[in-house]
Amino acid sequence: MLTTITELHPKLKLPKPSRELVYMATIGLFGISVYVYGWLVFTGGLRRLNWNLLRVYEVRAEYVQSLGPFMGYFVPWQAYVINIYVLLHALRRRMYWLLSLVAVAQLFLFGMTGHKSFLLAPVLAIGVHLLWQKRNFFSWIVMGAFLLTLVSYGCFLVTGVEFVPSLFVRRLFFVPARLHVLYYDFFSQPKHPFYMLSDSIFRGFLENPYGMPMPHVIALTYWGREFWPDVGYLGDAYGNFGLLGMFLFSIILGIVLRIADSVGSRLPPNFVAAAIVMPAMALTESALFTSMLTQGWILAILMLWLSKAIYVHKSNALRPLFVLLPCSWFRGR
Repeated sequence: MLTTITELHPKLKLPKPSRELVYMATIGLFGISVYVYGWLVFTGGLRRLNWNLLRVYEVRAEYVQSLGPFMGYFVPWQAYVINIYVLLHALRRRMYWLLSLVAVAQLFLFGMTGHKSFLLAPVLAIGVHLLWQKRNFFSWIVMGAFLLTLVSYGCFLVTGVEFVPSLFVRRLFFVPARLHVLYYDFFSQPKHPFYMLSDSIFRGFLENPYGMPMPHVIALTYWGREFWPDVGYLGDAYGNFGLLGMFLFSIILGIVLRIADSVGSRLPPNFVAAAIVMPAMALTESALFTSMLTQGWILAILMLWLSKAIYVHKSNALRPLFVLLPCSWFRGR
């Protein structure tokens, strides 16, 4: 359905951003990076620094207690969009010093927050970047998933430890699917009203029928305790408006994908795909509007749009735009 919706909308002709806007955006993004790492260090990030995957929940609990203003947005932006964008740029330009610097920065971000996805994001982005242009890209994806499952199960057979298959098989494949089923099971019952975004953008107009966020309702109903079992955009859409919500939210997502396609039309496809892969993955475990804002969809699209003023696509290589500008322009500035 998403493919149909996307194809029905023609590509958009977007204006090219000015250099001044690019400079302002660059300063803003640099400011976000300084704020994120500065706040994490200032609030004890180095003290709780941890590389042990078995202790991530302890670190995450400490990190949540020290969240500063806007950090709930800026940290995912840093991990899923800004760092990944710089990493991909360094990879394409073969700037290995910058590649190493971003990898270390991402590693520290994982160590100070305890979010495992931060550790896996660069690996996934680089994998998509390298494999996207291969003829049988989706066959590679299927083969990779099969090998990942096989290796994870092999680790379990050899060591008897469930951590590896739990992380790479249960968490990636089974948990999202099960949560979608549970959300459907709950909201398909006539006695359970839909949220209708009363806990989101319509909270000022509609009363929340449950008095608590949707994930808390599901957690209390099926687990008997309060935590945050986030579901993907389709499960959230069903919880808000039923089958109609799934259709409407898919239309919105299709429009967003068409915008992303239009924005990245003059950039290498593998670069665009790798730049948005983490926000796209978030759709399997986050609500649509949460993915748009918190998980970095909007920021990723904006950065791709700004890239049109920074790079030109020529001879299958990205060249900095300032290289093509006359020297007199720089003297005039």
